[in-house]
Amino acid sequence: MNGAERQIRAKAVHRRLLHGIAIALLESTRCPLALLQEELPDAAVVSIAHRETVARYHRQRWHFSRKDADSNVSSLSIQPL
Repeated sequence: MNGAERQIRAKAVHRRLLHGIAIALLESTRCPLALLQEELPDAAVVSIAHRETVARYHRQRWHFSRKDADSNVSSLSIQPL
């Protein structure tokens, strides 16, 4: 394996590891987002998640969608939670 191939493989392993850790933390009894709210109540927290369990720690949901194949337009909607 050359240097570029090792780097790509290391990134893939790292991504899988972080994904597993994030899921375990989100499903634990003490979510890191709750700890952030307690310790830094005025902080702006942005999270990217696919699980509804994260919604309770935010006041807004931003939904991004890809470009529509017909109109070539991307969209963003912001909804209060």
